[in-house]
Amino acid sequence: MKTAKALTAALIAGGTLFGAQQALAYNAGDFFARIDATRVESTSSGTFDTERSFTGALGWMFADKFGVEFNTVGQRQDLDFTYGGNDATLKYRPFSLLAQFYPLGGTGAQVQPYIGAGATYTRFSDRDLPGGARVDSNSWDPTAQLGVDYFLTDWIAINGNVQYTSLRPDVDNGIRDDIKIDPLTIGAGVTFRF
Repeated sequence: MKTAKALTAALIAGGTLFGAQQALAYNAGDFFARIDATRVESTSSGTFDTERSFTGALGWMFADKFGVEFNTVGQRQDLDFTYGGNDATLKYRPFSLLAQFYPLGGTGAQVQPYIGAGATYTRFSDRDLPGGARVDSNSWDPTAQLGVDYFLTDWIAINGNVQYTSLRPDVDNGIRDDIKIDPLTIGAGVTFRF
């Protein structure tokens, strides 16, 4: 008798989960917000310190498999590195706008991988470097993203992602130069779907 009740409960729960699967997929018209704890590392050959922060993102699915996302870090980043043999710090904040492709969007899959490409606008608030050098201006740089959402319910998911930006601000030190920072942002957090 206990086995029959347990089996019945398991079948009902399984049927409910199976029936709810369609609700787990991204669909056209969905909005989402992401909050991730992030670690930023430079992929350049120079000496850069690792930054830890939070990233926030807002997005909209304009089709089952295609969406857009705007993301930024929760606070200004301090990039400590060596420039011309001296310790230097750049203070900056990146803002990224990405077009995204969700290959399993609209399919009912609980796991939703995605890939994104777009641009990052980086605003530098402290541009002075050792030896009289100075970062010329804020910059626009290409950005790529790879991530996955694992839906726990129809409106909340666990998220993991990586984002690479080819960040190379121009520097004026008597001659034109650039600094190759190329940050890789690794994040894990929560996605909320509306």
